[in-house]
Amino acid sequence: MSPRATAGEPTDFSSAVAETIDRQIGLSGIPVAHVIKEAGLSRNYYYKRIRGEGMFNTNDIDTIARALGMDPFDLIRMALAEMSRKKQGADIHDLDSRRASVAGVYEDGESRRQSDYARAAKARSKDRGEEYYD
Repeated sequence: MSPRATAGEPTDFSSAVAETIDRQIGLSGIPVAHVIKEAGLSRNYYYKRIRGEGMFNTNDIDTIARALGMDPFDLIRMALAEMSRKKQGADIHDLDSRRASVAGVYEDGESRRQSDYARAAKARSKDRGEEYYD
């Protein structure tokens, strides 16, 4: 890929963000339909970006992350880590990579598991009186 992609062509980073979003939704246990609705996206819009036919913008990343109970910066950090692993030729599907992508490390040094994010999203939905499907 050229250093600069055209307007309609996702960059390596944009592709890594889409892959990270897709993986984190799967790991969270939160139904994709729930995340899409919570983020205020249409199914068509979401799936076009997952397929690489468009790019998520920063607002999308923010709302998707929050629907997952995550900090949007964690999604970006995970995407950058995935890009780094790919450049180093690491298999992103090996166990250590999956473990690294599931835990977010915060400035206070505390590590949170993806299940913590799922519980937070579920609690927010209940607080708003919305249905949450396990």
